[in-house]
Amino acid sequence: MQPNNRNYIGGPNRPRARSSGSGGYIGQRRSSPPVRRTSGARKPASRFAAQSYNRSRSSQSDAARSRAAAKARAAKARAAERKRQAELEEKRRLRRKRAVLAFFITFFTLTSAVVCFFYWWNSKLELITYTAADDFDIVTSLSDEIMADEAEYALQMGGTVEENPEAAGNAGGVQSASHITNILLVGTDNTSWKNSRSDSMILVSLNEDTKTIKMCSFIRDTYCDFPSYKGKSYADQKLTHAFAYGGAGLCIATIEHNFGIKIDNYIRVNFKSFPKVINSLGGVKINLTSAESEYLNMQGFETHAGTQRLTGEEALAYSRIRYIDSDFKRTQRQQKVLTSIAAAAKNSSLSEIDDAVTKICDMIQTDLTKSQINSLVTDMLSYLDNLDSMESKTFPEQGTYTGKIIDDMWVAVADIPATAESVQQFIYG
Repeated sequence: MQPNNRNYIGGPNRPRARSSGSGGYIGQRRSSPPVRRTSGARKPASRFAAQSYNRSRSSQSDAARSRAAAKARAAKARAAERKRQAELEEKRRLRRKRAVLAFFITFFTLTSAVVCFFYWWNSKLELITYTAADDFDIVTSLSDEIMADEAEYALQMGGTVEENPEAAGNAGGVQSASHITNILLVGTDNTSWKNSRSDSMILVSLNEDTKTIKMCSFIRDTYCDFPSYKGKSYADQKLTHAFAYGGAGLCIATIEHNFGIKIDNYIRVNFKSFPKVINSLGGVKINLTSAESEYLNMQGFETHAGTQRLTGEEALAYSRIRYIDSDFKRTQRQQKVLTSIAAAAKNSSLSEIDDAVTKICDMIQTDLTKSQINSLVTDMLSYLDNLDSMESKTFPEQGTYTGKIIDDMWVAVADIPATAESVQQFIYG
């Protein structure tokens, strides 16, 4: 059987030869050209399949765009966070820089203020006269001027003349306490630092435990038992003469001997400069009685009964009044002036305080050292809150002494041992 020549060329055993153009073989059955596949899914054959395919492709595109948008938003958020963190770090850096700058400015300001204060304060301390209590001259008799003044005062005051007075007596011992510092404030009325009578003697007692101040005033005319001092013996006489005989040393020894209290230091104030201090503070407020006002007016001042502001000269004259009543009242007036000065200083300006401190330091003589004064001033700041509750008393107390004339001098004769107990109770509790 012959082969079908329509399908084969050259017979069945003829070797196939590759065609040069069709990609088939010679003698192979011709067919439709092969379909080239493209990337992606097969093209759907039907219309419904084509629509499904398009929807699928659209969903894929939407998902891709959503993912791209999410990535973009995330990248933008990260960039914004990095920017925010950078801004926060910059703010923190600026705050640290400002804090360091503020610290150095504050430190420099405070250091400068402290240096200026100590320079200012040390310049004031240079104005003080420093004298040990036992460095004063010793005399055995008073001047004729003092004796004449005492005789005139005795004539004005009057009283029983004692020819053979009893011994004054004394405390019999000295009491002290580690938490209490006693400083004797002595007021004298002269133009130099030589010995003179003490117009006022006020013991300022500082209690370190309670941060309170007590003022104990001693009547200048108190009849006292004078102790032997530096080999010198003295007769019983009024307390004010102790400073005239032996300065601060004998004055301290006499108060300790008679009233039994330990005195740590003294501060002497020259009353001649007293008005300058008060005037630098703008005066002091004092409540005058009718008798006090009348006496001051007789001295050439213009005052009235009641509370008013006195000048330095008026306040000094007020603190010296003793002829209208007694030395007890005089001592109380001195306490009022000192308290009023402290109150005026609290409400004064810096320039007024500077002026007052200059004048005060210039009128002070003391045995305190500069370091002791600095410590005392620093400690006094803690006492300011209790300044309004400061206690004060005068000894001998009113009604416990009798005015007498002994050796042509008017003196206040009291039971000194009993008075000493009262003083110790007041100061030490």
